[in-house]
Amino acid sequence: MSKSSYTFSGCAGLIGILVILYWGYIFISYVCLISRSANINCQKIRQEYVSCQLTRRYLLGLWNDTIPEFQLLGNDVEIIENEGGEFRTLYLKTDKGRIKFHQYGLNEATDAPEIDVLLHDSSKSSLEISRAWNIFYDPLCIILSPLFFFVFLNIFQSVETNKNMSKKS
Repeated sequence: MSKSSYTFSGCAGLIGILVILYWGYIFISYVCLISRSANINCQKIRQEYVSCQLTRRYLLGLWNDTIPEFQLLGNDVEIIENEGGEFRTLYLKTDKGRIKFHQYGLNEATDAPEIDVLLHDSSKSSLEISRAWNIFYDPLCIILSPLFFFVFLNIFQSVETNKNMSKKS
């Protein structure tokens, strides 16, 4: 009787450790994956020539990635479809190549029309867009969190099973 209660308390301890690991993973995912933002500031120098600066912030603003100046030539939107809707990623076409600006959430509209207006409308002379990733829309976090939790659960379950089998032998 004491042996079965010991096994149960060991199992409860294992579940407690798994829950702590799972929430630790969620916190790390938030800090590393979700706490990102992007800001683009553009000025039209002359018709069809737009100069921009892009700043991306990661890890709650502790690390910055800045592209100081580039010529904006256009934009490109990639669409990823799934059962619930569409995720869009906006890429900037520049003189320095294709640069990822932002990944938009489920069925969220992109900033591509605003960029097109700046490039082709002579009355518009500047543009500033700021976007932050949202925990509810970042598909990477939504997909990976449960996946890693079940991987950890399987690993610990197989370790516990191996211990029980070796005790019986």
